[in-house]
Amino acid sequence: MVVFLNEPMSKQQTANDKETSQSRRSVSAKDASAMTRAAGIARQKTQRRARLTHLPLRRAGLEIVICDLTVVMLSRDL
Repeated sequence: MVVFLNEPMSKQQTANDKETSQSRRSVSAKDASAMTRAAGIARQKTQRRARLTHLPLRRAGLEIVICDLTVVMLSRDL
């Protein structure tokens, strides 16, 4: 059995590899900044939701818990 380790690639494979690597690099600066901005907005929304979810407040005998932007009031007597 003979195995060729350095067998040359076909021209089609070489062309496909070059095209793939160029398309990966061809993200424009405008697209990159839009993606960065979208990621930042998503991160801010997640952080805001986390802050609101873990915010127990005590007012006038009631415990107010904000759960996923919905206010739930629970009496301490229960």
